[in-house]
Amino acid sequence: MRLSDRAVAALVALCLAALYCAGPLRFQGNDTRPAVYTAVSLAKRGDFDLDEFAARIRGARSTWPYFVSPTVRASVVSRFGPAVPLVVTPLFGVVLAARGGRISEHLAGVLGRAAAALLVAGAAALVFLSARRLGASRREALALSAMYGLGTCAFSVASQALWQHGPAQFFIALGLWALLVGGRGGHALGGFAFAVATTCRPPDAPFALAATAYVVARAWREDRASIGCFIAPAACVASLQLAYNHWYFGAPWAFAQTAHIQGADALANPSGTYWGHNPLVGIAGLFVSPSHGLFASSPMLALLALRWRAVRAGAHPAVLALVGGFALLCLVMSRYYGWYGGWGFGYRMIGDGAPALCLALLPVLREARARPWLVALTAAAVVIQTLGAFNYSPIDWDAHPDVGDHLDRLWSLRDSQIVYVLTHRASPDTW
Repeated sequence: MRLSDRAVAALVALCLAALYCAGPLRFQGNDTRPAVYTAVSLAKRGDFDLDEFAARIRGARSTWPYFVSPTVRASVVSRFGPAVPLVVTPLFGVVLAARGGRISEHLAGVLGRAAAALLVAGAAALVFLSARRLGASRREALALSAMYGLGTCAFSVASQALWQHGPAQFFIALGLWALLVGGRGGHALGGFAFAVATTCRPPDAPFALAATAYVVARAWREDRASIGCFIAPAACVASLQLAYNHWYFGAPWAFAQTAHIQGADALANPSGTYWGHNPLVGIAGLFVSPSHGLFASSPMLALLALRWRAVRAGAHPAVLALVGGFALLCLVMSRYYGWYGGWGFGYRMIGDGAPALCLALLPVLREARARPWLVALTAAAVVIQTLGAFNYSPIDWDAHPDVGDHLDRLWSLRDSQIVYVLTHRASPDTW
């Protein structure tokens, strides 16, 4: 009996989720903590406040760490917003209910990774379904799904802890699939999905802008009502974010991410701005840095540039629109002082474009001359991402010496993350 595409997609998701959770649970950095704490708070108390974790978060410090933001209500909340915890709260709620409301920090970390793994695996399933809607054979669709799920930072980063990236990538993949489905229902789902992706990770707004431009351009002459179907659910999601901002920070336009950081985590550069970096250096770093470059960790994606004519001629307009959104994201992040993503593996800061980038490789996959290169470079990427998932800890390469104080390390071939994870065993730094 031949399985349906949805059944195959479900099997892809189950297999990848199991693989993502197979390695040791290592602490991935402080960016992953507040979403876990907030999900516990939502499941237990129904609010976003993290006051119950104040002693654990603050420790002996006189100021709050960077990953939480004080509010006008004499409380603190996650600096990374409410969307990610809301998405994963059902999983935390079920486990807490089964355990009588009790949970250890280690188990909370396990649940955080499980939630991230399920979301990234779901994104891979949506890449498969999107490829099928683009006319790919099952073999081609599985290949593209594997490229995304095993050959990008979706594997080494987004699936390994409750970053913003896992939920954002899932909703970007869902939004793209919905655009390919088309019709008013597809546009409504797409508008909702891209809005949620943006609230999960605000720097991903270029994908929502690109999707909006695609919908307007396609529907303006044929069915203008579809534009409203796209915008209405997006506006509802945005209104909830604005209401959250008003409740906790006193104004709809006041975001947790823009709250002032004090103490040891305050920005130390002389200009006092996060966005004063040289964009040429940032672009070069985002793409070709030996430690944090896209083409270093996922080399098959370099074929998008090398075979751009074939990609532009053969890719679906919706996919090309999101590739354009990815380009805009790169331009934005190139101005950011921390374009390299701090302590973390690979190209985390631009990794949310991976679903669209992998789908854009479909025309290259169909080229007999380019296919062997694509297979070889994908195999190399899978090796690198597997090492990043199973043999990387941020307290190793990143900390000795601190890469944030020694940015020259980002350009070293000999002293690179990839060489390090190839030649050293990761420290057992766990939740």
